[in-house]
Amino acid sequence: MITYFDGGTTSRYDILKRWMKGHKALFSSKREWALKVIPLTLILGALCSVLMFVLIFQQENDKDNLDRVILLLQCSLIPFVFTLITFIPISYYESFVQPNHYKRKMEGFLHRFLPEAEVTATHLPTYYTFDYKQETFDIFYNTVRRDSQLFEKGEMCIRMWFVVSEDNPYFDAEGRMTEEFATDLQAFGADKPVCKGLSIMSQRLILKLDMKETEKSGRDIEKALDMMLYLAERFKLTPVPPFNTPLIYSRLHKWIDRMLQTCLSEEAKSLSFIVYKGQIGYIAELVATPHFQSGSYDWIGRDAIARGNRPLCFAGSGGDTEVLQQLVGGIIPFLADKYNNGQLNNILGFGIDYINENLAVAFSKDEIIGAAKN
Repeated sequence: MITYFDGGTTSRYDILKRWMKGHKALFSSKREWALKVIPLTLILGALCSVLMFVLIFQQENDKDNLDRVILLLQCSLIPFVFTLITFIPISYYESFVQPNHYKRKMEGFLHRFLPEAEVTATHLPTYYTFDYKQETFDIFYNTVRRDSQLFEKGEMCIRMWFVVSEDNPYFDAEGRMTEEFATDLQAFGADKPVCKGLSIMSQRLILKLDMKETEKSGRDIEKALDMMLYLAERFKLTPVPPFNTPLIYSRLHKWIDRMLQTCLSEEAKSLSFIVYKGQIGYIAELVATPHFQSGSYDWIGRDAIARGNRPLCFAGSGGDTEVLQQLVGGIIPFLADKYNNGQLNNILGFGIDYINENLAVAFSKDEIIGAAKN
């Protein structure tokens, strides 16, 4: 994947290290870019010039010749000028021109091949998240060069993330797919054009598309996504939002709405959010329970009446306490609106149990409404 980072919040030293690794910096404004890149370029050019002067000066026998020294000084300015005329234009191109090019490419692809998709987040110029038939996919653009190719080719990758239930017969106890499953999946897609470029790896179904070939053939990408959804149902894989994206409140609210369709009943007196840390990010489940007790956490998740049919997955920012605070900050205003609209009449409160760290919080109906007002 083409990797970008926020140059505005990164030190000049770290910017230089990331540049050397092939990463590209994004800036919120040209002024921010100039304040970071131009001084860095001047310092780097000056260091190269001093280094060149020292190395050549040490090798000269006639060090007392003033004309020779002046010539060396002039020659040592070459790397300084070269650094200025290369680093500054390249950085400007990668920070402003190229991202807009990638953005047009991404939006053009989605408009042409996935008109029914709803873009829900733009993480990077080359990385989007979208919903298709109520399931979440992510898509990113990359350039690749095969062993037999002289030039790089553009490649679009669409991924559907999933979790596996404990009783899934196609995966072992550690979540790795069995050889039989890999063989069956390969045999299933061998004679189906719609499965071309489709593969499976750690908790992801991946569709890789050569851009030129896809545009030339006019391939129906929606049918390929339908096949990914069919494979998930056939092999008992539960689609989830990408593990590597941060907690987005709009997605959290949409997920709660969807889970409430199966969790609300007359017997339900509370909502429990069970949170634990997975191998990649955080995972949350919604559970309806017949208990609520103000000032206590023992009731959270106990004697579940109903469970949401899929978890919410997200990447946390900060420590575990910060993740818990982010969840509370997103859930309370949303549930307060539900109470005010008369949609949660039987629910006395909600609680969050963060299992890994033994952290828990609970709020009554009145506390939720009051906190949202403040």
